[in-house]
Amino acid sequence: MKKVLPLVLALAFLVTAFAEVSAKVQLYVHHKKVKAKLVSKGEQYYGPLSIVEEALGCRIKVDPSTSAVAVNDEAVEGKAFVQDGETFVPLKTIAKKLGFNYCFNKGTEMLDINKLSAGQSTDSSAGKTAEATPGTTPPNPGANPGNAGGQEYNNFTPPPDNGSVPAGQQGQQGQQQPSGSEELLWYDSLGAALSVAEGNKTVIALFYMKDETNIQFYNDTLLGDQVKSLLVDMIRATVDGEAKANSAVLSKYGIKTFPSLLLLNRQGIVLGRLEGAKPANEVAEFIRTSLRKR
Repeated sequence: MKKVLPLVLALAFLVTAFAEVSAKVQLYVHHKKVKAKLVSKGEQYYGPLSIVEEALGCRIKVDPSTSAVAVNDEAVEGKAFVQDGETFVPLKTIAKKLGFNYCFNKGTEMLDINKLSAGQSTDSSAGKTAEATPGTTPPNPGANPGNAGGQEYNNFTPPPDNGSVPAGQQGQQGQQQPSGSEELLWYDSLGAALSVAEGNKTVIALFYMKDETNIQFYNDTLLGDQVKSLLVDMIRATVDGEAKANSAVLSKYGIKTFPSLLLLNRQGIVLGRLEGAKPANEVAEFIRTSLRKR
């Protein structure tokens, strides 16, 4: 009993210590507020494992014997801990491992993890980010040094609409641009797109690989007049089928053919699936049919 007591006391001390440093920091993902209790330890903030997984669209595992954390089967720095029956994981190291930007405003106690891509260069509230322009290849931030992700800022301020519209998609007066003049902006993460979907907004996800067939499908079919006009009022996401970080979402939705299109509601429920590089008229009919299922 004498050998067990010190260990019990040590564990009790650790839990109490963490409880005393619970932070009042508000968490945002892709500029939209996420309801989550955050806990701080030093300069690192920790979030509930289940919420972080869902918000960032990844798979997190914790080794029960060492508390080591792995994201999509790759180890990250920092260890998890349990408090009040809930497992907390380090936010900054997970965000950077996934290539997300990590923005913390000490003055307002707001923390934003974001990974928005595609469209013209914009000055976002999280810092100036040069973004890929659609029309040549499917958006691929990894190939664009100006938007490689994993950057850290300290001046995040949420936009008035809490990020329900991707940066750069509004006109100068905050109004939606006309469909004929609007550049289509794409999130490079399905989790990012789902996190900003509200009401009956539909998410369309393009699962692609970087080959001639996929690129031609993106340029000629999705950006062609017949399909593009249907995409304007939707939240759009691209998922690189060759990126290891996307293995979990590919498995979840059973994606084995590239390109593939999924239409989903904001809960992530599939409304329609189209596999292969289909002609524009078939893609347009697929979208119209799927939208009727909302």
